[in-house]
Amino acid sequence: MMRPGFFAHGLSLVTPNRSQTDTPGTAIVEVRNPQQQWLTASYAHKGASHSERCTDQATVGPEITGALPTSGTYEVRLFGGNDPFGSLDYLGQLEFNRR
Repeated sequence: MMRPGFFAHGLSLVTPNRSQTDTPGTAIVEVRNPQQQWLTASYAHKGASHSERCTDQATVGPEITGALPTSGTYEVRLFGGNDPFGSLDYLGQLEFNRR
């Protein structure tokens, strides 16, 4: 469920390889990031309006992780851009089922 901006930033998804993934507690998203875009993510229970950040700050690293606090289905939303302190574009989302 990646948006066109995800690909426009030169990103490609390494893992997970499906739009919905089971996890014992941590959402892990790995991307190829050849243009060294700044990335961050947030998570929320599916359908909830309030979200929490997965990381304290944006990263250019290939992996973003977020501990999911309780059982349930979560939407993990990815954001990215050129400026870690500016506005980051919404790039898409994945779903994680915490058991």
